[in-house]
Amino acid sequence: MTSNIIPTLTPIQKNKILEIIKNEIKQWLEFTDDRFTIKDCSKGYDNNVYIVNTDAIDSERVVLRIPRLLEDEDCPPMHTPRMQAAILKVLGDHGLPVAKLLAVEDSYLLETYIEQCDLSEFYRSTLDIPDTVGQHIFSQVGTVLRGIHQIETGGRYGYLQTLDLRGDRDHWHQFFSDIPSQIESCKENQLYRLKLIDDYTNNEDLSRYLQQYYQNSIDLLKELEEQNNYIRPRLIHADLCSNNIRVRGKKSNNNNNNNSNAELELELVGIIDFADCLAGDGLYDIGRILSHCYCNWKFIEAIGSTYTESGKFSSLQIKLIHFYAFSFCIWLLDSSLDDDNDIIKYNTILNNLLKLIKSN
Repeated sequence: MTSNIIPTLTPIQKNKILEIIKNEIKQWLEFTDDRFTIKDCSKGYDNNVYIVNTDAIDSERVVLRIPRLLEDEDCPPMHTPRMQAAILKVLGDHGLPVAKLLAVEDSYLLETYIEQCDLSEFYRSTLDIPDTVGQHIFSQVGTVLRGIHQIETGGRYGYLQTLDLRGDRDHWHQFFSDIPSQIESCKENQLYRLKLIDDYTNNEDLSRYLQQYYQNSIDLLKELEEQNNYIRPRLIHADLCSNNIRVRGKKSNNNNNNNSNAELELELVGIIDFADCLAGDGLYDIGRILSHCYCNWKFIEAIGSTYTESGKFSSLQIKLIHFYAFSFCIWLLDSSLDDDNDIIKYNTILNNLLKLIKSN
């Protein structure tokens, strides 16, 4: 029998993964190694992620997460298995659609596999998502985010430091303190593409506007922080992109099933990957989604229809969502030094965002 283990894994990696799996799932102890399938699904920078199952009848798949920086002294506490386990537990206790924790040790986390597909497997880019499909799925995302953002953390803001989900900063506005230097870095490294950004003919004017917008936004955050805990530290996913939204889908009955461009009927089945969680304003998640979907406000309106009591975001919430999208976009643009495709992508997003900001 030929082994089903992905050949890119080294023998040491294979043995390590199977040792963990057999130690935690006792009923799999009797299986020989060639009865296991291991799929490497690592995509981000925090975890190596493996989906593991056997060829046994009714065998369920499990997900093994091994932090990449665990041996590094600079490994963020939020990337540790026990922190991720603590987050999964609190989310599960609140009845949210997340994986169930199976086992956790200092070096790994084992959880159930949420069946179906990532949203990105249906649409490689959010630009490809039809408005009707996006509005339907993101209205469901709004319901889940509302539940996540009702979870109070252990105090303070920013990157999680302790298992009671306590942040590393005294004030929420401090989380954005690097943005001015990132704006300047983008200018110095000539990352702004003025052909893609309307209304500006030189980097100096654009940079000056962005710095002023940043300062105005920080002043607003400080004002809100003084208003009787307006922004209280709540749990934030902080990486809710298409890769981390699990959906099931089928072609719409309103379309010809032979048409490859037929729209899909998608239903949200779960949210995954909580290695980047923060404590702060839940609207930060929505700002990141806005940036992720190239500032298609229709998707944000869909979130608002289920996220808010009124069914739509207030003018203040819109301002905050814009700023959070801006902070994410500038950070990514500043990180795109050697990738021209990313530079073009984030300049396009920045231009779309500036249009929204100026129209608000």
